[in-house]
Amino acid sequence: MIDRDRPDDVQPVIDAALAGLRRQSVTIPSPWNARALCDRLAALRGRPIHLVPGSRFGWWFDHLWIAGDNADFIVWADRSSPVHQRHGVLHEIGHLVLGHAGVLVEPGADLNALRPHLGYDDPDEVEAECFATTAGLLAETRPGAAVGTLTPEDRAAADRLAAMVGAEAVRWT
Repeated sequence: MIDRDRPDDVQPVIDAALAGLRRQSVTIPSPWNARALCDRLAALRGRPIHLVPGSRFGWWFDHLWIAGDNADFIVWADRSSPVHQRHGVLHEIGHLVLGHAGVLVEPGADLNALRPHLGYDDPDEVEAECFATTAGLLAETRPGAAVGTLTPEDRAAADRLAAMVGAEAVRWT
């Protein structure tokens, strides 16, 4: 039994999760491509994973995983550095892969109230951070430009999430 309160016991959890993904033919893309990884995980889990740009909600540096009824949403810091983007997306994927509880959002919710908090008192945050760091080392040191590639489905999902929480409409370019 792993003691989740002891930081030196976290790495075996991460190694086991990454080994489990490899056994299911899911690897961390190199060069880095968030969309490709999300598509592989979505196929494995049987539900879509949408990448939602944080700038849609006025976020610049935060990331968040929202577990919807039929899909997952990873809100990512699309206007931060490529390395920060990769790390943040991997952190949220870490929550998903490690079986943590995703944030649930009700219509009219204030997404700013759900923004992540600094600090890692929660063992789930420590695990997700360790997952992101370890998985990030498996990707190329120079992240690929595909980090922010949005599909039409991602844009529609971002618009639905924004409408649900009352955010302003945007024009996609």
